[in-house]
Amino acid sequence: MSIFKAIIFVVITISGWSCISAQLNTQISHFTERDGLSYRWTLDIIQDHKGFMWFATYDGLNRYDGKNFITYKHSDADTNSISSSQVYHVVEDSDGYIWTYGIDQVYNRIDPASGHTIKTNQYFRNDSLIDGATYYMRHFASLSNGDFVVLLQGKELGTSSLWKYELTRNAFIHLADISTHGAYVDFFSEHSNGRIWVW
Repeated sequence: MSIFKAIIFVVITISGWSCISAQLNTQISHFTERDGLSYRWTLDIIQDHKGFMWFATYDGLNRYDGKNFITYKHSDADTNSISSSQVYHVVEDSDGYIWTYGIDQVYNRIDPASGHTIKTNQYFRNDSLIDGATYYMRHFASLSNGDFVVLLQGKELGTSSLWKYELTRNAFIHLADISTHGAYVDFFSEHSNGRIWVW
């Protein structure tokens, strides 16, 4: 082995041990139902602007403050409860509201301060109400201008579209259709210049 190869080997070995050492110093905590988590399978996790952690699970939405869990579940007796306890996605918008989307294909807009929940599953295209059951929700997020936008995929391959939430109607308004050339698109993100990228 040449001196050059030996030096490279030593540097790589030391780097490897440094990475392992750093990993060994990482503290990992596990949360289960015994700690207050409503269900062991978590489908989505976010941290809001106040530092709270939110967990979407098959049996409720959980908020964790570093010590305790608060669980949001559907209740037939409470019209202010979330629409379904099977929560697939959770995100915070630019105004601090928490949005969820679950098995029932209903969006829930939760005010964390009051607990008040607004629900919607309505879509308008050219001022006409359309059947939301013909779409799959792929992604949702806030844009830098404050708009809350969802990416929908039609039941047929290659038919995707963007929709913006309008509070006055409590519905999503059609923004644009996206030609995907027969491909599935699952996400969008906003560039610093305001352009939306989908992939």
